[in-house]
Amino acid sequence: MRSLFFDTRIMKKLGATAQVNGESAATILDGDPNTFSLAGDRNVSIREPVEIAVTFPAPVAMSGLVLMPRQNHREHEGDIREYSVQVSDNGSDWREVRRGELASTFAAQQVSFGPTLTTRYLKLVSLSGFGNDRMTALAELAVIYAGPKLDDQGNPSIEYQRNRTATPEIDEGVDKRAKPSPTPRP
Repeated sequence: MRSLFFDTRIMKKLGATAQVNGESAATILDGDPNTFSLAGDRNVSIREPVEIAVTFPAPVAMSGLVLMPRQNHREHEGDIREYSVQVSDNGSDWREVRRGELASTFAAQQVSFGPTLTTRYLKLVSLSGFGNDRMTALAELAVIYAGPKLDDQGNPSIEYQRNRTATPEIDEGVDKRAKPSPTPRP
């Protein structure tokens, strides 16, 4: 059953680090879709390309990427439309492996490379967005790992819990219309 789900901790297991336009961006590799990185300048006349560079301590086999857009902005500020994925063996000489367009959605999107490739440096370049938006935002970036099975040792299992909302009426299991059952008398 576990193999049907995507491993949200894969980037941590692989020891990846990320930078957005040269500045640290650990939030896009943390496995938490509620955190995100936002880059760009709202005051420019046109959206400028933003580079998201990922470095691994050793070459990693991968067959694609999973990208999770920012989850907390109803206008989808920062969604990436056109993108380029590039790889490098030395961090300076880059070659493009995929170019395409993403949808403006809250859902995770996959970018497939076709054949599996092995690289130590990966770059996602946001080339354009939607509408007049001049920012680039990304909640998560993860590789579709195609290497040997990784050891889960030292990685505690994740326990998911329900969060309460600010309005108790919409919390699961709360029904204010239901009358409490009478307490049995001795």
